[in-house]
Amino acid sequence: MIQTMPLFQYWRSDRLKQLNATMTEQKIEAGEIVFDIGGRADVMYIVNKGCISMECEVEVEDRNKCPTDTNTWEILKTRRLVMFELTKFREG
Repeated sequence: MIQTMPLFQYWRSDRLKQLNATMTEQKIEAGEIVFDIGGRADVMYIVNKGCISMECEVEVEDRNKCPTDTNTWEILKTRRLVMFELTKFREG
């Protein structure tokens, strides 16, 4: 499979065989975290089937003006965490 990927298309067959010999299959369940921000990147992942989403959790702060009486307003701050999808990695 990897020989069809653009990254490896010009590799010699003996190098591809060496790489294949070191690869292991890892099944990932839906919703499972594969890699976390700040983690050590010591392996390379290749998506064989399905897709993996790269997401980032972002804290969003909202400010809303609310009346407290006829002449006074209060600013209410709310914070929430939003999951933002950066990209998707598909097969290959």
